[in-house]
Amino acid sequence: MHLALQFVLLIAPLWFKTVTQAVPPPLSPEQFRRNLLKDRDRPWIEDFYGSDKYLSDEDKNAFKQHLVGVKLGQKLSSPGAVTGSFNEGMYMLGADYNAKDKKYEASEVVVKILYGPVDEKILGEVKALKDVGYFISSGLLPPYRKPAILMNKIDGAQIKSTEVWKKANQSRREELLNQMKLLVKNEIVTWADEKRLLHVDFTSYNIHVTFDKDDSVKTCRVLDFGFPGIFRVGTSATKSDIEEWFELQWSNRKQW
Repeated sequence: MHLALQFVLLIAPLWFKTVTQAVPPPLSPEQFRRNLLKDRDRPWIEDFYGSDKYLSDEDKNAFKQHLVGVKLGQKLSSPGAVTGSFNEGMYMLGADYNAKDKKYEASEVVVKILYGPVDEKILGEVKALKDVGYFISSGLLPPYRKPAILMNKIDGAQIKSTEVWKKANQSRREELLNQMKLLVKNEIVTWADEKRLLHVDFTSYNIHVTFDKDDSVKTCRVLDFGFPGIFRVGTSATKSDIEEWFELQWSNRKQW
């Protein structure tokens, strides 16, 4: 018994030291940005969009009220819409929704249910959605008081899920990507230049496309304005700076 106690007393400090050293300290916002963007980081790319210094009193009160009259419908199960690190899932509405100033048909709205508590990550997403015109409402969803955001449903689909993409050979896929790039660039650069909002997460899950009758890309809309992919653009950034950055970020996107 005496030897066993000595063993525990000897080993325990070493085990505790190993365990505590294995947990890295939290990253600062600046370190997080650098790790995410790497060589595409720029002095004019500032903190995450939900940083307290960018939020107005109205922004901070985005979840003070209860969401009344929201009936959840089918849960979206496509890639990128499933439960993620910061949300419990995306849903269609099961009935029409009456906002303060407009009635929305159920097919027009998507509901994103988030993990609480409400913090700058969630508040930043609401602010970004408002700035790009996709926001409908936000608040606590009964009966469990979960934070939720109602937003416009964007037409189209992720390109990898379309028959046009599945039937295309490599050359045709490159052509489709080039068509997408021009449309995505216009949206990203316009938001950054006019709204000072920089969307950096160019995964195929975050872009919806529609096609013309000849199977060329007709529309291309960028989605997902949640943490960690949205940053504030500093006033020193010119449109040319943003366009140059976009080319690098597009080239370094995760391959589809």
